Amino acid sequence: MGVPEIEKGLDYVESLTGIRPFAGEVFAGAGRSFVSARLSLGGRQFLEVIGPNPTFEGELEGIGARAAALPGPRLLFWVMGVRDFGAYLRDAVRAGYPFSDTNHVLNGGYEYRVGAIGAEAAPHIPSVVEWRSRDDSGELAATSGSRIADFTVHHPEAQKVQEVYDALGIGMLVRRGDKPRLRLILQTPTDDVILS
Repeated sequence: MGVPEIEKGLDYVESLTGIRPFAGEVFAGAGRSFVSARLSLGGRQFLEVIGPNPTFEGELEGIGARAAALPGPRLLFWVMGVRDFGAYLRDAVRAGYPFSDTNHVLNGGYEYRVGAIGAEAAPHIPSVVEWRSRDDSGELAATSGSRIADFTVHHPEAQKVQEVYDALGIGMLVRRGDKPRLRLILQTPTDDVILS
């Protein structure tokens, strides 16, 4: 979820869920144009809150600039976990959907490979991640208690997007909507919460 100001964004999530997202050192954003914090949603699922880095010197770029330009909190993208990143990438290329960007990240207790499907980032097309190692102990202890009740993808051309999902083996039904949109319903310790 992108937020124009990280602290206000964390306050917002905490006000909805009763839980403050965890911002460990690995997400502190030193030298990056963005910072992030995570809310555990059980298992390997989490909500990542991303905002511009208030200590960044220079012009914001990438996800930091996108978040800063938002009028308020908004779901910007989603990421799908796979067991074998290389095999999935090869299958996507054969299906006609090459990755536009891939990274192998080593950061603190985290190691993962991540990539974006297609030529441009779009909220309805997921990025793909393979976690190789992940130290969630502090994060899980600090932010446990919320679960995903429902997650849906909406698009004006739902059938076309559905064809992409089917070709990529994404087992989700795309719903028709007036604009590309993600909708997440969380079960929290206080109440059900809708984010979009």
